[in-house]
Amino acid sequence: MKEKGEERVLFRVDASRQAGRGHLSRCLGLAEAFVRKRITPIFVVPQPDPVIRRILKQYGWRVEGISDVAAKTPASLVRAWRQEKIKFIVVDTYTASEAYFKALRKNTGALIVQFDDLGQRRFYSSVVISTRSSRPSILPEGIRWLSGPSYIPLPPAVRRLKLGHPHPKTSKPILLVSLGYSRAALKVSGLFRALEGFPVEVHIASDAVLADAMRRKFPESSKKWTFHINAAMPPLYEKAWLAICAGGMTALELAHWGVPMLGVQLAKNQAGNLSQLSRTGCLSCLQKSELRDPRRLRTRILRFITDKSRLQRMAQAGRRLVDGRGADRAVKEILSLTEQYSWN
Repeated sequence: MKEKGEERVLFRVDASRQAGRGHLSRCLGLAEAFVRKRITPIFVVPQPDPVIRRILKQYGWRVEGISDVAAKTPASLVRAWRQEKIKFIVVDTYTASEAYFKALRKNTGALIVQFDDLGQRRFYSSVVISTRSSRPSILPEGIRWLSGPSYIPLPPAVRRLKLGHPHPKTSKPILLVSLGYSRAALKVSGLFRALEGFPVEVHIASDAVLADAMRRKFPESSKKWTFHINAAMPPLYEKAWLAICAGGMTALELAHWGVPMLGVQLAKNQAGNLSQLSRTGCLSCLQKSELRDPRRLRTRILRFITDKSRLQRMAQAGRRLVDGRGADRAVKEILSLTEQYSWN
């Protein structure tokens, strides 16, 4: 999917074992929507590993690696803006400070788009895309605030505008566990103890490093679990009756596919997303007390996965919430602001 055009959008995105791949996933979706408007994406990623490079190569999009030191300032983005026809800069990282955005706005003529999940800072970007449904109490005049799942881009490989029959689709229950690719998943060891000897097929999406760590920590039980290493997710979404996930992009993808969820908060930025998904009825949050009590948690998971009527209601709620058109809505809003900017 390589599109050539005179206009370019520059993505500064974090994608690593520490940051996970959620930032990259939503930026891929937004990039695809820009391509449909004949605007070519360029990605700037700190220390991109081979997996990240391979993902971007699949789309034919250019990726520039920068050092962790260089990632702390917007200097590399300012240089790119000066050297190339950059009209838009999209920033998706938690490491960029208010000073970073202030300098970026001062030193470029680009329209700056920022992903934010916390709403706890002063904004200097032109557009903010947030998973949170509520606006910050103080929002500077002139900033376009795009909030909630209706504006969150889904990665192209996952977006599915024509959905088939409601879940479940397989004759036997399948439980999918997808907690991202960071070691944070190992913090909820009570969850995996609850799944020891579980009477339902357990499928775990992870990378090789996390899978090896889980096999060492749960040597016997892991023999009965099916690990999917860096696997394409749609085939797993298609079969899953129930998923246990964190509150990042995977949760929105599961909602889009109509997979009911039990949610685990692994980071503070996930709280708003989990709360919103819970309110709409497509996800039920697991409490810390449950995660510390494997027997109690095991009972709850079994009750959920065998309650077909509840699973159907949750699946329908998820599909209503995330229709897969968030990237197009966001780009439409972004392009509506372009007349306010003079391009160099």
